[in-house]
Amino acid sequence: FYLAMRGIPVARRAAGSEDMPLLASLKATLTNRDFYFLMAFVMSVNAGASMLFGFMPFANHYVLLGSAGDLGVLEAVLGVTVLLGMTAAPQVARRLEPVRAMRLCTVAVAAFLGLMLLASFLPLWVTWGMLACVGLASGVIGVLVQASTLTAARLTAPGVVAVSLGFYLGIMLAGIKLGNSLGGIASGELLQLVGFVPGGGPQSASTLRWLRTGYTVVPMLFTIAAGVFLHRVRLPRQATPDAGAALDPLPALERGLA
Repeated sequence: FYLAMRGIPVARRAAGSEDMPLLASLKATLTNRDFYFLMAFVMSVNAGASMLFGFMPFANHYVLLGSAGDLGVLEAVLGVTVLLGMTAAPQVARRLEPVRAMRLCTVAVAAFLGLMLLASFLPLWVTWGMLACVGLASGVIGVLVQASTLTAARLTAPGVVAVSLGFYLGIMLAGIKLGNSLGGIASGELLQLVGFVPGGGPQSASTLRWLRTGYTVVPMLFTIAAGVFLHRVRLPRQATPDAGAALDPLPALERGLA
């Protein structure tokens, strides 16, 4: 890490700037509704992804009747397509406004998660195809949500003290971790509630039905909730000379890298 980062200049504190107390900074961010709607979106998406990964190994064995190698293929398909979606995100952003693109991708993720329920009754390769579509759309979301978060963090309202970008990013990171944790806890608790028997033994018919919905319908519901939060986000389409006053000026280091 040191060898990779040693040549990158560090942004210096502006002359005369002062640190705001923690509570004052947090209070100042509460007026930024767009940022918190984005954070709720990210939390819901990550919780749904954690549910998907929590159920997938058991669904692969008991529902899809796949082997350990098939589980590796499922994970590889998802991982590769997410990376492909991330590389395609800049092209998508050039054609669509980022929040609109995320809304369309969120609809696509929810739709293909629902189709995975139907695919679970079909050959395994159909599930691979549905999961690949989920990965592509998720990769685009993963890149565009970062850009949208930076835009939302720079928004200011009249009479509200500006808060440092790092403080906003710390809140977003906490939201990501919280979403992952809640999804992981919920998947484990749900497996217990539906009567899942660990150890590779046979499962009841009702447990199998829950396993089938646990990696399809349940993540889809989280994704739908994420879409509801994203629908409330209203960010400027682009920084214009008139609208530029609503955005905090970029630090000199960021302007140089732009």
